[in-house]
Amino acid sequence: MLDYDDPFADVNPWDEKPALTENPIAEERPMTTPATADNEGFCATLKFGAGYDAPWLVVRDDSAEGLKRKIGEAKQSGLLEAMGKASAYVVTLAPPKAEKPAGQPSFSGGRVQQAGSSEGGHKGDLTCTHGNRSHVAKGTWEAYFCNADERAGEEKCPPAFLDKKTGKFTVKR
Repeated sequence: MLDYDDPFADVNPWDEKPALTENPIAEERPMTTPATADNEGFCATLKFGAGYDAPWLVVRDDSAEGLKRKIGEAKQSGLLEAMGKASAYVVTLAPPKAEKPAGQPSFSGGRVQQAGSSEGGHKGDLTCTHGNRSHVAKGTWEAYFCNADERAGEEKCPPAFLDKKTGKFTVKR
């Protein structure tokens, strides 16, 4: 009557032997190249750029002399120059990286970075009536201090501390 096995039957599914079926994929085929993890011998990786995306040329040999010979052959045959030119060309085919819209600040290195600024370094009140201020950074704070000569009777201007929200140095009055 039932189209399915009785779930309450007193039968252990592990006691039953599964029916063996032929698997056409599992047939033995000879390998064209043996897959071995050969950690013996010598290997040199020549990288054509500083970034992670730079192409590599990997040269392997059983001996140091053989590896040196292969690298020399690659140089003499012009392979290295061809790889360099090819890698420079391939980089031009990559899609351009999206830039952040101008004027949009970003958070990097623990502080706000203002986009589109040509100054690049510290911003804000970096000078006072006595000239350029001196930069001091300790622990979690940074500030620019006045260079007035107190021994000569000059009074120092108030320091310009880094406002971490804006990324600029401001004098708090």
